[in-house]
This record gives sequence, structure tokens and C-alpha cells, in this order.
Amino acid sequence: MNVPVKLSGRCYWGKPSGFAGSLVYMPLTGSEDSTNHCGTPLTFLGNSYYERRFGRKLPASCVASLPPLYPGDVVVKSTSATPASFRSRRLVDVTGIQTSFFDASERNRSAHRRVDDVIQSMHLYDGHEVPELHRGSAAVGKVMVFCAYPTGTTARSPLTPSSLVILENAAASLLNRRSSLYHSDSDGVQLVRVIAENCRAAAAQGLYLRPVVHDGCVLAVRLHR
Repeated sequence: MNVPVKLSGRCYWGKPSGFAGSLVYMPLTGSEDSTNHCGTPLTFLGNSYYERRFGRKLPASCVASLPPLYPGDVVVKSTSATPASFRSRRLVDVTGIQTSFFDASERNRSAHRRVDDVIQSMHLYDGHEVPELHRGSAAVGKVMVFCAYPTGTTARSPLTPSSLVILENAAASLLNRRSSLYHSDSDGVQLVRVIAENCRAAAAQGLYLRPVVHDGCVLAVRLHR
């Protein structure tokens, strides 16, 4: 039977590692939990020095994969804003952009790049080729919020990653905004920090997850008071 589940207050962040699309998971703690050896305090999130310092204390299993999950745990995943069907396809002809390296009329394999590659290169440089990117109006990524929710097939505790379901109203309930898109890496880190802090606050207030059920299957959850 699908029943409401209270938020646990525990939050994990899955951030991209390399170009293969794999995620590295990091437990997030509050400033009062800075002595916790299994996470980076929220105040240091995004600071590469402190992330490396606290990361040395993390077991390898806690970094490469999710730790055991319990009902009400929250997992935030940072991913590309490019639609999944386009991410691995070389769709963009960048012959004109690469005039410093190739003749403008040359058509070869190197003249085609993935959408993510081009967006990232525009952000790394001054972005004058694509003014919208220079102004920061083009989203480079988005955060997706999942919750561990026990179902008929995953009722045991601890839960497995297969128990994760999308939190439908995450942007409104944990971010107080319409969209979970971000326009720079620092903006993405700030969104994760806000989600983690609001997750802890929601747990302290006793907010709970109510399932969204269709044909007897839990498709998502929503956060309610």
C-alpha cells in the first residue's frame, strides 16, 4: 500500500564526472554537521579546495555510487540541459567557428560537434560567436530531484537506487522558482545548496511525500505539508 513518507533530511548530490556521463555522488551536510566525515559541508560546496579536502575522507563506495538509501532520502542529480536524444549526436556544424584551424570550406569529421561540446566551448571563451551564451541566457544544465520511496517491490530497508522516483514539485517546493535550469556551474552549485538546505528545513517541519499513482504504479511523488 502506498502511504505518505516523511522527508528524512538526508540529501545526496550526483554531479557529472568526465565526459562519459557518469555521476559521482556526494553526501551533503549542514554547517552544524561539519564534523561529519561522510560529506562536504554546504558552506564549502563548490569550493574545489575544500571538496578535495573533505573528499579524501570519503570511502570509494560513497563517491562512485549511492550509499544505502532510506525512505524519504533525497538525491539531486545535475545533468545537461540538452535533450537526451541529442547529447551523443554530432549535429552542429562548427566549420565556421573553427576558421583558425580549418579552412572555412573544409568539411571533415572534426567539423561536427555535439550540442554540449559547443555550448561548453562558448562558455569557456568570451562567447561572442553566440551572444546569448555570453549573456547567460542559455541554460547549460538542470538539476533533477529524486526521492527514495518504498513500493511493493522495494519495501525493504535500506532501499536500492531503483526505489528513486522523481519529485514532481521540486522547483516550487524546494527552490521557490518555476524552473530547475541553471546557466553556469556556479549557478548549478547554488541550486544544489538551496535544495539541500530546504530539504533539511522541510524534514524539520514534518513535510511528507505523497505518491502519484497510475494503474497501480508509483510514477512520482509530490511534497506536501
